[in-house]
Amino acid sequence: MVERIFTLDDVTGAQTSCRCLSCRLGAVFAGHLRALRTDFPGPVTVPGHHEAEPRTTAVPHLRAVRLGKELVDVVLWEQIRPNQLAAWLPPAETQARVPQMAVRVPLLVSIRQAIRTGSFTPSGRAGADLAAGRYPSFRFLVEHWHHLEKEFTMTASSSDFATVGGAYAAYSSGGRGRLRHDITVRRVLAELGNRPARVLDVGCGDGEMVLRLAAAGHQVVGVEKSSGMLAAAAWRVTAVPGIAERVTLIEGDIYTLLFEDASFDAVVCHGVVMYLPDSAAPFAHLTRLVADGGILSVLTKNQLAVGVREAMTGLYASARAQIESGQAASVGNLGITTRGDTPAHLDDLARANGLTPLPWQGVRIFHDHRTDWTSTETEYQEALETEWAASTRSPYRELGRLVHAVARREAAA
Repeated sequence: MVERIFTLDDVTGAQTSCRCLSCRLGAVFAGHLRALRTDFPGPVTVPGHHEAEPRTTAVPHLRAVRLGKELVDVVLWEQIRPNQLAAWLPPAETQARVPQMAVRVPLLVSIRQAIRTGSFTPSGRAGADLAAGRYPSFRFLVEHWHHLEKEFTMTASSSDFATVGGAYAAYSSGGRGRLRHDITVRRVLAELGNRPARVLDVGCGDGEMVLRLAAAGHQVVGVEKSSGMLAAAAWRVTAVPGIAERVTLIEGDIYTLLFEDASFDAVVCHGVVMYLPDSAAPFAHLTRLVADGGILSVLTKNQLAVGVREAMTGLYASARAQIESGQAASVGNLGITTRGDTPAHLDDLARANGLTPLPWQGVRIFHDHRTDWTSTETEYQEALETEWAASTRSPYRELGRLVHAVARREAAA
């Protein structure tokens, strides 16, 4: 059985004679199958005509059923209601957690699929329950949520990025890397204003943003799971006079942020979420740390621009495959597969966690394909100002390789 989650945009774009949710899901799955396999047998079968009830999350499932020699695809979907989530949550959880849990449904589906295919075998009490024959239902996943979320995501993102540290350093110092850092830090500093702020940089890597934010006078805590990258960050911090007293570096990851709620005026997470299997859970972990009046800054891969880099560099077959299938994942310049998000989805996640989205930016609109780009400083500054001007304007920003989503927690009245 194959499972896939679709966004509302995917579903509303489906052209069907019947506009009910079931038929629209069937049309979307049919299009997906035609793009992915040549032996697609025809229309997808959708049992019944149904609309989702208000305030429920519809989770579609695609079942490939073989009847004799014929392969038939059947779309089913089930609803998850907030009161169900509340009933399934452990006693320590509260009703306030239900909206956050609802946006994690895609990750729940990913975990369940991984358990069913054998690519993920949980340990502890969850593993014992499965070994005893319990089915990995949504109720099971919610009951074991804390353990499953941490173990699954840690397994999925276990690569030590120190192995690509040299390539990343070269990228950061080149024109494309400078554009990324210059645009994002300019936006973050503009949102913070002139007062000294408490800033958390999650996935700080070799310390590029830590150094920039500390140099602007802010107190910065950098968190990085790779010990090799963290060591590189520490070396860079000590090499800059007067910076070390404003910087704290901690080994850790996005799922184990041991800070009190509302601890930081800005939470920065750049180039991390794209390597994780899901965006909802990371957003929940990050947003709880944002203080009243503070901001969240997330830079990740832009799903709207899949295939653009490949087309601009002449990799036409790869570009067509990505564009026609609408796939969200591809291999980046560091040789690691990255997953994209749409700006609208990132804004929705911010709202679901109590933040107000601010205008998002497209990053590296005109220069992403120039991997060997070298320029004079004058030319670079002209390029930077051009990218900055386009970064908040449509339709240019939709073509940026990266999306910079910014959101603010409104100050209490």
